[in-house]
Amino acid sequence: CATLRFKMKADNWTINFDEKVITLNDLKTTGHPVQNFMKEGGSFDHYSYARQMFVYSEILWYYCMRHYGVSKEQGWKLKANMLVVETIPHYWSKSYYVSAEQLQEGRKMLRELLCRVAYCEIFGYDKEIEFE
Repeated sequence: CATLRFKMKADNWTINFDEKVITLNDLKTTGHPVQNFMKEGGSFDHYSYARQMFVYSEILWYYCMRHYGVSKEQGWKLKANMLVVETIPHYWSKSYYVSAEQLQEGRKMLRELLCRVAYCEIFGYDKEIEFE
């Protein structure tokens, strides 16, 4: 058993008590056109942002459960967005909704990463690992 520490720096989040919605907003900058960010092979895929957004959403959900008493049984939901800004001219920006399916893909990615870390902790970090 091991404790793993996560760094989370959420750029912005809100809690709407009337609609029972927690919204996570994460700001990203890109040196590429914003319309390519979520495309296959774009920054969202390249930097495994689905995994990051899953981790952030789980930590935020846990925080809101502890501090505000929210729960899925009471109808609470969590939404996630990525706010993307170009660092190149025309400096356009775009907001992308991160779907439940993308968050679940992030969950799978996190699970695989944790399995790899566990394997290396047990058998050493100098071995070549083949996971399928």
